[in-house]
Amino acid sequence: GSGRVQQLGVKVALFDVSDVSDPKVVDDFVIGDSSTHSEALNNHKAFFFDKKKKILSIPISSDVHSLDGISDSKMIAPDWNRWNGFYIFGLDTEDGINLKGTITHSEKNSRYYGMGNSRTFYIEEVLYTVADLYLKMNFINNLEEINSLKLEKTGKFINYLED
Repeated sequence: GSGRVQQLGVKVALFDVSDVSDPKVVDDFVIGDSSTHSEALNNHKAFFFDKKKKILSIPISSDVHSLDGISDSKMIAPDWNRWNGFYIFGLDTEDGINLKGTITHSEKNSRYYGMGNSRTFYIEEVLYTVADLYLKMNFINNLEEINSLKLEKTGKFINYLED
């Protein structure tokens, strides 16, 4: 009613473009609500997709109450539970978009907000997710955590990935 445009979450959509003049949505998945943000909305390097592995990774920051199944959170202000991490999807032309799981990059009782400098990559069967606070290593097949390194808010690790 106010004439404003408001984001209602982060939407992932899979299109069938076999007829370029008439693309069709095959499947979609909406993450969160108006409190949800992704660095991938502003920086294409934060978005990760690998056709061979059929995997998609998107960094997400959101109020905990808007995310289904998310329990880890951090308090950045009174009564404000935020979650930072990555949503990992399996993509298939026949099965569509399937949430494989999430990788938490939140730190309890931290004032750090957001998922700046987010990147995802893999080496063999290990998925690496990087943001300003952590480098996390998880198995690609089940997202079980292998290890994590705290980066102490330097953000400098991303500079090495960019070179």
